[in-house]
Amino acid sequence: AQVRGDRESARVQQERQLAAKSAVLEAKQKELAVAQEKAVERVLALSSEETEKLLKSLMQYVPKEKGVLVPGEKHREALEEILPENVELSDEGIPEDGGFIYRSQQTEINLTVNNLIELVFERHRADLAKILFT
Repeated sequence: AQVRGDRESARVQQERQLAAKSAVLEAKQKELAVAQEKAVERVLALSSEETEKLLKSLMQYVPKEKGVLVPGEKHREALEEILPENVELSDEGIPEDGGFIYRSQQTEINLTVNNLIELVFERHRADLAKILFT
């Protein structure tokens, strides 16, 4: 009976430890999600000069073939100013986002702010976790 009681006590203790680790992990994941949202907000709040630099640097990834840019509504006006000749601006837009999606018959390139920040966070998740949690 003593051995069974010790095993049960050890099992309960392990379950508590796992639950605590799970809660910590969940809190860290929420904190990373908040940091990602804040990064998007900061990029969308850039000055008009910084926004123009960002969009011009993203334009280098737009192929020379004819296509359409679906703008993030936060950057529609800035994109109108720097639109390449081979590309037209779509009437449709992406609400609450910046950057753009390029579309042609054979290609789609998502260069929206939300997508780019998400890619950075996915690619550098371990480094970001070290910065945030150490």
